[in-house]
Amino acid sequence: MLVGLDGATFDVIKGLPNFEKIINSGYHGTLKSTIPPFSPVAWTSMATGNTSARHGIYGFTKFGKSYVEDDKQIISSKEVKCKRVWEHLNLVGKKCGIINLLVTYPPLPIKEFMFSGWFAPEASSYPPDLVEKIDYKPSVFEDDKNFFEKSIEVAKNRRDLAIDLWQKYDLDFEMVVFVSTETTQHFYWFEPEKIRKIYREIDKIIGDLYDFCQKNGINMVIASDHGFGEVIEKNFYFNTWLEKEGYLKRKKSLLDKLPKEKIASIIKSKKLKSVGKKIHHPLSSVNWDKTVAYFPSSEQFREGIRINLKGREPRGTVNPGDYDKTLEEIIKKLNKIEYIERVWKASDLKYDTNQAPDILIKMKPGYRGKRSIENKLTDDCEPEATHTSNGIFIANGPDIKTGIINNANIIDVTPTILSLFKIPLPKSMEGKILNIER
Repeated sequence: MLVGLDGATFDVIKGLPNFEKIINSGYHGTLKSTIPPFSPVAWTSMATGNTSARHGIYGFTKFGKSYVEDDKQIISSKEVKCKRVWEHLNLVGKKCGIINLLVTYPPLPIKEFMFSGWFAPEASSYPPDLVEKIDYKPSVFEDDKNFFEKSIEVAKNRRDLAIDLWQKYDLDFEMVVFVSTETTQHFYWFEPEKIRKIYREIDKIIGDLYDFCQKNGINMVIASDHGFGEVIEKNFYFNTWLEKEGYLKRKKSLLDKLPKEKIASIIKSKKLKSVGKKIHHPLSSVNWDKTVAYFPSSEQFREGIRINLKGREPRGTVNPGDYDKTLEEIIKKLNKIEYIERVWKASDLKYDTNQAPDILIKMKPGYRGKRSIENKLTDDCEPEATHTSNGIFIANGPDIKTGIINNANIIDVTPTILSLFKIPLPKSMEGKILNIER
């Protein structure tokens, strides 16, 4: 049984009784997340044993046919380019169940069942009628007065389904993902008692699942897609920097063309809201016919720069023959910015630059990249907690030894599970087998 805890970190689970019991009698260690540590990317990497270079998922959405982010399309389960763990297991006759894993909408044919994960537009399952027969509660993402009660109810629902359906279908493998850890951390990181409240409930649920696994001779793996706890306090405006360096050009905005008295009348009128939508999109003022590079995304974990490449971008300006030179020039300048920790070329990671930025950027702790164009490069923001690269890996069961594991990567989870089933790994799989077996 693979139990996923979105955003879980050893810093928070430390001292919780069931976690401590499972850790002390099993194998555990930090699990390095993906580049970037972003849930749709990370869960897909865990489920496939591969990075984005192989599985092709880079975020919740994919770039559309224009520069405007509203043109993006939601990622589909059918766009994952390599087999996931249950597909390998199904091929050798193993019965599998998947509950609440990201990038599983629409639900895929599987032997035995699948409930699409959070971010799906509707509750759905395979077989299609299963969701109608079973009390499957949707994940909670709204921070309201009943948030904790709803979140705990959903977590208990996931636990009950995991146990009941394992028994009903006599499963060989099951993956169940809990997201209340992640949502609570995003909403309440600066209120530690509320974080502990959710984790204490999750600890009880983990204890129930562990007891079930122990009684039935089932190996249990607990893993998170990333860690949590970095605090963001400053913004860095990349498109402002690109404009300053001459790589991004702006056209005159609608307001620039209006007389001042007309602007005043718009501000006083009810038209302000609708006009504002047209003129205040972060990229609406860009002159694409003169722009060399831009920072495209409002998704926090897709920080990076795209080259306005001819033949790829809607109104590209950079000839393919000048692509490498332009890339190197921008990277050289990025490496001098004191707020940036590391820069990668997408090509060095073998990422698909139709969907990934050409340059990926990791900010130093406390900073985040923003795409709006401002009259300053940086400013303070309301403190906000976010993801880190260090997730958790815990394994316990009849075939698992005790100890501490080092250098575990999220892409190693599926190879390790396949190894427990004595299934040879495909040569194309990037992850390695963790040495956890007795």
